[in-house]
This record gives sequence, C-alpha cells and structure tokens, in this order.
Amino acid sequence: ILEVDRSNLLHSVALQVLSMNRAELHGPLCVRFSNEAGQDAGGLTRDFFSSFGRSLAASGQGQDLNGQEMLWELTGRGSLQPVPRAVVDLHDERVRKSRKSGSGLQSVEIYRACGRVYGLAVLHGCKLGQPLSRPFLRLLIGDKVEDLASLQAELRHEASSTEPDFRGRPELLQQSLQEWGFEAGDLTFSWSVRNRPELPPVDLVKGGAGIPVTDENKVQWLTKLLKRELVKEPAPAAQAFRTGLIDVLGGGHGTCPLLCLLGADDLQELWGHAGVSKQEVARWRAIADVSPGATQQAAWFWEVLEHDYDDDLRGKVLQFSTGSSAVGRDGLKQFNISPAEGGDERLPTAMTCGNLLQLPRYSCRAILAERLRTAAEGCSSFQMA
Repeated sequence: ILEVDRSNLLHSVALQVLSMNRAELHGPLCVRFSNEAGQDAGGLTRDFFSSFGRSLAASGQGQDLNGQEMLWELTGRGSLQPVPRAVVDLHDERVRKSRKSGSGLQSVEIYRACGRVYGLAVLHGCKLGQPLSRPFLRLLIGDKVEDLASLQAELRHEASSTEPDFRGRPELLQQSLQEWGFEAGDLTFSWSVRNRPELPPVDLVKGGAGIPVTDENKVQWLTKLLKRELVKEPAPAAQAFRTGLIDVLGGGHGTCPLLCLLGADDLQELWGHAGVSKQEVARWRAIADVSPGATQQAAWFWEVLEHDYDDDLRGKVLQFSTGSSAVGRDGLKQFNISPAEGGDERLPTAMTCGNLLQLPRYSCRAILAERLRTAAEGCSSFQMA
C-alpha cells in the first residue's frame, strides 16, 4: 500500500518508493490517500499518477511546505524541468542541516524517487499529469543537443507562445545586437538563474562576467549559454532520474530498454501531456456510452468541453471522471455518462474505477458548465465523488 498525503505528495511517497526492492516495485500497487475514504479499484492509482507530475511544480518558485527548495520548475510551455544546480545546492544545504533531526532527502534521492514513480507509471499503464521538457527527455535518452541551431530549436519548443525567448530566435544571429536593443556591455559571457537575483552569476568562460558580447562573438556566447542552461545544468538530475527508471524497468550501463526504444517525443506521449485538446474530445466522445436518461445532459457536456473549456480544464474534467488527466495515444477504453439525482443545486459525481460520470438533471447548458467546472476544479480528493 502506498500512503499518499495530497498536501505534500512528493515527500509523502519518496521515502516509501525508495525503500521498495525490485519485487515490491513489480508487485501490485494499491494507493490510499490520507484522510480519505476512497478504496483503490484502479481509480486512486490513476489519480495518484495524474496528480504526481502536477504536484512537482505546484508551488512554483521558492520553497515547499517543508521549507525546502522546489526541485522542479515549469518552462514557458508548461513542461517540467529540473531547477538550476545553484537552487539544488540550496536545497541540499538545508537538508544537511535538517538531518540533525533525521528529516529531509537530498536532491539526488528525490530525482531518483521521481524516476521510480515515472517507471511505475509505465508498468501500470498510467499517465502523469505534467509533461517533462523535451531537452530533459533528450538528456535521459542520451541524445545530447550540441549544435546551436538545435539548441535554439529546443529553447523555442519550450518557450511560452505569448512571451517568446529572444535567444531562440534565428534572427538574433542575422541581425546586429544594436537592432535588438542591446548596447555595449549589456550582455556578458555569464549566466544567471532566472528569477533568483540573490544567486551569483556563473561565468561561461574564465572571467566571463567581464567579457562583453559583441556581434563577432555572439555565436560562441549563445552556444555556451544554451549548453549551460539546457544540457549541463540538468545533467545531474537526469542521471539520478534515469537511475530511478532503471530501478523499476531494468537495464544496465546507465540506460534501460525504454530509453533505447523511444525518442523524446514518444516519451512525452507515453507519460502523457497536460490537459485534453479539442481534437482529443472527439476520441473521448467516440467511446462514450450514454444512458438514455442522460442524453440531453451528455449533449451539453460535449458542447461545453469543445467550446467553453480550455485544454487544462478539460484535463481536470477527465481526471475528475476517470482519475487520469490525459487521453493518451490510444485513448480511453471506455467512458460512461449516466443521470444523477437532483437538479441545478447538485454537483456532478464520478466513479473513477468505472470511468463513470453522473450528471444531475440541469435546466440548461450554462448551469451544467458552471457546476462541472466547480466539481472538476474543487475535487482535490475522493471525498466529493
């Protein structure tokens, strides 16, 4: 039995997962959430894995509930990547001090525990609720990005669509720095941790903080900068994560069959991207079985998913209904919609073990959309279902 505390999900399971031997890792998995009455018939297991990825970066920058540094962060695209090593060092220093009282895990142990959880998700056919960044996945499989064009492509891939990173723009190499608004000395051969001004910059070359970037050396600067950020900084985390995967899936010489057979994009699909796209709603609807008494509610349900909700909220509805937050490559195997007692005053209910959504007899589509949103966003435990 895996005892899970939703308020501190990662740390509540890390020690348990790290203490499992190979036989236990390959054995049946039963999840029990603290202070919740739900029994695991498959739904709680799916919910655990779906919630795990989201929990890694749920608190964003700063410290978690235990006063420890968060070891994952989100890219502009919303993918998970390890935090820079300077932040990891802060975490490990706090752990070394706290271990006088016997608490805390070093970063290498946490990343290895995460690898084990992701490996368990593969064994149990479950999706994670947050994608890993493509540059990190390429490190996992040993596909290091070396040339500048590829480094810029990876940076663009993980950048926000509304706030693109200028360093990923090919035009940066074709136009002068002055055309980009940079004056002499604005850029140097150093790298700083984003959003952490209290941490000192790291020289990309000896004495880099004193070497200005010019049009003549900007290719060298940008190559070293992106290699530092996308390859060198996350490398120790990738090694520990890979070890956790090997603990579960087997392998040797620093790799396992999964990482040999699949590419970065395949792994993103295997573990599940975040949310449900409008195109995936059609696949979801195609396998749905609707009870005769819920025909009108079901029609409104699909309209709301397609036209009113974004990808993230659709994913929350899917997790509320099935325990999984992503449809995945092969789609759901089954989904059921049935009527529930009550009307506009009631929230929808769900039985995740049977992928069953129960909809009260709402008077209109707008009320269904509002009540479904409330249930999907507010149901952080199985007490509501």
